[in-house]
Amino acid sequence: MGKDKIEGNYTEKVYCIRGADINGLNGKGEVKAPQRYILKNNISKALKPDDFIVEIQVEVHHNLLEESPF
Repeated sequence: MGKDKIEGNYTEKVYCIRGADINGLNGKGEVKAPQRYILKNNISKALKPDDFIVEIQVEVHHNLLEESPF
């Protein structure tokens, strides 16, 4: 988990890509990814040029008949 500002060993600035930021990355909107500071030894987990981002959506469907009181 990153920090909002430089704090102790949390010195490497990164942007956290969320599902809401995907359209901005492909040119269809504005990127509003939050900026965070992470530990230097975690910078290897940051995205690099030509990396892929895959958004996975999980949809939950409720069967109304199962919830019926009758």
